[in-house]
Amino acid sequence: DLVPRRDLELSAGPTAGTFIGAGSEGNPDLEPFESENFDLSLEYYINLGGVLSLGVFSKDIQNPVYGRTDEQFDVTFEGQRFSRLSLSRPENAESGTLRGFEVNYQQTFDFLPGALAGLGVSANYTRVDSEVEVFGRIDDIPFFRQSDELGNLQLFFENERIEARAAVTYAAPYLEALIRPDFDVYVDERIQVDLRASYRLTEAVSVSADIQNVNGSPLRYYVGQPSRRAAEERYGPSANVTLNVRF
Repeated sequence: DLVPRRDLELSAGPTAGTFIGAGSEGNPDLEPFESENFDLSLEYYINLGGVLSLGVFSKDIQNPVYGRTDEQFDVTFEGQRFSRLSLSRPENAESGTLRGFEVNYQQTFDFLPGALAGLGVSANYTRVDSEVEVFGRIDDIPFFRQSDELGNLQLFFENERIEARAAVTYAAPYLEALIRPDFDVYVDERIQVDLRASYRLTEAVSVSADIQNVNGSPLRYYVGQPSRRAAEERYGPSANVTLNVRF
């Protein structure tokens, strides 16, 4: 973010001799952000191999860093005429706050007979209320790249040789870049399914496999409100297999 360089991509504009430009640049004048945090958590251990926890938190942040996009029309920049020019760079906001709570529940079913004793479930939910103050903006702005709701549900199985997990993750929309009121860019809500399994061949050798985004969840961007779709990136599942050897 601090590097004083600029990357600019050009394409032909609507009239001869003009361009459409999009680029990004660093900001060597950035200040590091500072945060004062308060956290309180309570945990209750259930007799049948489970735990229930509740946490509350409050974060006051000075000089948070965010991505700002400046759009200009019919301008001359670096000796070229642009019908539209979009430049993004990191900037410091004045301050920001995050307040919220998180709930977590985990249960292993070790009271079940036989192989079923390796089954378990884990679930957590986080709720965040956030805001940030930005120079030149008087509207309500949520904290950058911070969803107001996050959730995760996992089903798992574990024994001496096998470990397997299936997880579903939910993230509510979050602010990606500031442009101007009602035209800020957001990343839309997303649900993703991931799988993981490992098998211990010997005390020193194990093999594992991960499959991420099994459901092919796309990454969607919108401007101002979800009905104004700006872009959509589609990804298929990604997988990897790992052999682990301990010496």
